[in-house]
Amino acid sequence: MSHATWGPKPALLLKSRLLSLFATTAEDQQEQPQDSAQRSAFDPLAMFCENDLMIELTSTCNLRCVYCPKSQPGDKLLPGRDQDMPELIRQRALAHCRWLADQGIELKLILSGTGETTSLKGWMDRVQPFLELPGVISIVSNFARRFSEAELATLSRFTTIMISLDTVDRGVLKDLRRKMELEIFTLNVVRLRSVSLAAGTRSPYLHLNCTATSRVAQKFYDLACYAATLDLSLGVSSLYELSPIPGLPVACVTDLPEAEFLDFCRQLEKAHGLFKHKNLAFDVQPDLLDRLVKRLSRIGDEQTNWDSGSQRRWTRLCTQPWQRCTVGADGLVFPCCVTMRQEGIGSLKDQSLTEILSGEKAREFRRGLLSGELSKSCVGCSMARPGEVTELRSIIEGLWQESGLDQQHVGVLG
Repeated sequence: MSHATWGPKPALLLKSRLLSLFATTAEDQQEQPQDSAQRSAFDPLAMFCENDLMIELTSTCNLRCVYCPKSQPGDKLLPGRDQDMPELIRQRALAHCRWLADQGIELKLILSGTGETTSLKGWMDRVQPFLELPGVISIVSNFARRFSEAELATLSRFTTIMISLDTVDRGVLKDLRRKMELEIFTLNVVRLRSVSLAAGTRSPYLHLNCTATSRVAQKFYDLACYAATLDLSLGVSSLYELSPIPGLPVACVTDLPEAEFLDFCRQLEKAHGLFKHKNLAFDVQPDLLDRLVKRLSRIGDEQTNWDSGSQRRWTRLCTQPWQRCTVGADGLVFPCCVTMRQEGIGSLKDQSLTEILSGEKAREFRRGLLSGELSKSCVGCSMARPGEVTELRSIIEGLWQESGLDQQHVGVLG
């Protein structure tokens, strides 16, 4: 459909509908602040919880997706790539988690990183101690190989499993993920649910994540129908490129020709209706939604809000450096998963996790977000939507109020 056929008004109407379906505001992310009369003054650069951790037990993977950094030349030269976490580092991370659990603090753990945890030799024994801890224990997996009964029994103990799949088109799937077979993926999902049913336990919450690229946009609704049939919630994320990769065979959906781009947006809207009918969660990553909206605004000849020439100070509305950290397979600690291998703030080989998270490098990273002086990773991030620095500070302070924690006491944890 040409621009003349489509026209600006329908594009703007589609933009408004997508915003109403998927957008969240700062108010949506906050609850009513609690009384802080007995607490220390708010420190915007301090971390206020240490119970939300991503622990990368291995950075090896059984797939080589064409758009993944692990498939690019020179990636193996980066520290921490294609290695398993040393036992000393795992024990230190586990000790920190156990200490928090002993204090009655509920954990939020993701036992994954850039690698595939289930490809690690003896992975079931490695995750076992973490599964015994109280809290929400999650894992990310590609479900690309057939799991044994014992592996399914272990997976059934996780609270949440995020499974990555971009398309149900077998030809495109093979081109993008090479060794991935849809039949094995489907079989693993069904067998996992049956294992939980036979044991009389609750099945893990299964969430499907699709990286929206130019190769999968045309048949996105087919993927949505597949996920809904298996009762999987669905998330749509953007192609993340820290730096341009020469010869990359895919592009972000926002770079599609206009007619194909508009068709993808209509598929998103249609999929939202399907998942609402099925009572399943369906979300679009904030940065991707922002990019979709800007493209629709340009098609509709409407000014966008994020103007690089504006006097406003822009940043990413990201709270992860205040609430979560990632422990790499080599022991390096990062403010979030996007910064892995790029901007480490310390190592568990040299310091405790508490010392790292309260250290100057961690504070400096948070200062960059609050000032709008974004790191290279934050500029290219697709996880958080853009916004003004004043809005980010308001969100952070609201979350601190909600947490009920005293930042002066965080430093003694662990």
